[in-house]
Amino acid sequence: SRWAEKTKNQALLRRVGQKLVLRTTSGMLQAAWMTWRGRARLHKTEQSKLANVLRIWTHRSIWQCWITWAQHTLEAKHYRRKMSKVVSRWLHQTTSHAFETWKFETKDNARRQTVLGRVVRHWSNKALWTCWNTWVENVRETVR
Repeated sequence: SRWAEKTKNQALLRRVGQKLVLRTTSGMLQAAWMTWRGRARLHKTEQSKLANVLRIWTHRSIWQCWITWAQHTLEAKHYRRKMSKVVSRWLHQTTSHAFETWKFETKDNARRQTVLGRVVRHWSNKALWTCWNTWVENVRETVR
């Protein structure tokens, strides 16, 4: 019968149409999925590259900080040595002046002791000489 054929034909057309719509929809979904997937991969790749660039820049910044710190440390060490030499020189001048004064005083004291020793010996010898002369004169007077 025609009605049965028509119904059967309509059912077939409906299934074919549904499959066609499904295929078309799937094709569009597939295209959308592939586009999204490609963009997601591209985004991930770009993020990875950007992360690498940022890491390099960060390492470069850290390296520059390290280099700057090392240079400042060397400069500080250099200035510390210079200041140490200056302070040492100042201290040496102070102690040198004190040492030279002590040396002069010591030599002067030794000279004074030598002179005083001579004076004392001279006085002692003069006293002895006077005693000797007095004794000699006394002996002469006694002998006469």
